[in-house]
Amino acid sequence: MDEDDLSSAFEIRARTPYVYLAELSHVIDGDTMLLDIDLGFFTTMRVKVRLSGVDTPPLETTKGKKAKLFVEKELKGASLVVETRKKEKYGRYLAYIYYHPTHKDFENIIRYGKCLNSELLQKGLAEKYVT
Repeated sequence: MDEDDLSSAFEIRARTPYVYLAELSHVIDGDTMLLDIDLGFFTTMRVKVRLSGVDTPPLETTKGKKAKLFVEKELKGASLVVETRKKEKYGRYLAYIYYHPTHKDFENIIRYGKCLNSELLQKGLAEKYVT
């Protein structure tokens, strides 16, 4: 992949103006978590987000517990970029979460990291969900 391909991939994935660096605070279930979002100027905000486009099983089920454990393992110590969408009916922001275990800067997390939403679908831990 050449440099033009990388820049266009970045452009497509980060089209919304609401893209921030974040840290994981707490995983609630496989598709809902609390994030400490870096708003810049030494300001952070704790926000509850729901992963956009995916639905994990309820936490009371074995598959729901597996999804939560997967998310905790994947995001533990990783650098995050969150791309927020609108709020849904329960007040959570719909989001895409990109992560990487070693890269710390925004562009490299997006470029070389994984998308949690896609990873849950690929691992069979979530189903597609249309809001």
